[in-house]
Amino acid sequence: MQSNIFLGLGSNLGEPEMNLRRALELIRSIADAEISETSSFIYTLPLTRDGSNPPKYCNCVARIRTGLEPAELLDRLQEIEDQMGRSRTTQKWQPRIIDIDILLWGDRIINTQRLTVPHSQMHLRSFVMEGMDEIAAHLRHPVTGDTMSVMYDRLNGGDYYFEKDRPKLIVFAGAIGVGKTTLAEGLSILFGTELIHEEYDKNPFLPLVYKGNNDVKLDSELFFLSSSASQLKKSCFRDNRVYVADFMFEKSPIYARHWLDPGDYDVFIKEYRALEKEAAEPSLVIFLEDTAENCLERIKIRGREYEKKIGKDFLVELEKSYEELFRQWNKCPVIRIDAGSYDFRLADEVRIIEEKIRYYLGIS
Repeated sequence: MQSNIFLGLGSNLGEPEMNLRRALELIRSIADAEISETSSFIYTLPLTRDGSNPPKYCNCVARIRTGLEPAELLDRLQEIEDQMGRSRTTQKWQPRIIDIDILLWGDRIINTQRLTVPHSQMHLRSFVMEGMDEIAAHLRHPVTGDTMSVMYDRLNGGDYYFEKDRPKLIVFAGAIGVGKTTLAEGLSILFGTELIHEEYDKNPFLPLVYKGNNDVKLDSELFFLSSSASQLKKSCFRDNRVYVADFMFEKSPIYARHWLDPGDYDVFIKEYRALEKEAAEPSLVIFLEDTAENCLERIKIRGREYEKKIGKDFLVELEKSYEELFRQWNKCPVIRIDAGSYDFRLADEVRIIEEKIRYYLGIS
């Protein structure tokens, strides 16, 4: 019998928990199939785009063993759905008495007209990945090579869906000198798109700030804010295109909090809130992490005069502020990358990250 086959079950009609228990019993009754483990029941709001307020889903993940082939198991599972009264419709996000998906089939990759394994959306669903993390935290995804635990953490409790024809915005986060621009430049080439570059070289106040001129700190932060808002305005992005930015709009308060006194920060944050409404939300954040020492070495190598006074404590503070930002983050998945493990100047290493991003965003 084949093991490490995972099913995702969900219900939001009638008595959802009872529906899941019945479905599990019917799966146990399939010849040549047995359930070896199930996750806890997980309640979540349904994914919906029509403004309705359907009832919550109850979900779980089951690990099974079976002697059946994938298409045969799919037939049996659909028979169970029909037996339980599922109404099939082409409309997305409709309430369902039961939904049973094949998530993983060992390390097999299956792409047929009827079945895609690994499930094409499981890595974007916290209600799936929470169950996977509970019963198979160290199992690696056959496509990305990441553990279920790592993939679950990337979602921070969120559930996401990317419409194929909508613009996809990839943004970067991380301390100064961590390699954001180098990696973003490499990715923009592979995606065939022009890099949206943070305009720090155009900020006339920045060199003065690093020299200790307190009078222009607010001017500098407002320049960055205005520039970022203009570059990342929703109206700038077109359908069916991928965009790469070496910064993210939402990091603006991090730097403002460091540089500004409370009165100036209040002025800044008021302007930030006004512009935030028009900024495009990212589809994916790439958060680069590295030691302060490695970042300082890269800063030294690139030789910008105004960055010479950047110290270790400032970089550590930036890292902590990003961590604080992402503890509350719910706009999109966040992929953390250990920048010290890569050389972003090498195309082959950038391609590894590109493939992961393509999978997350469903880009062929």
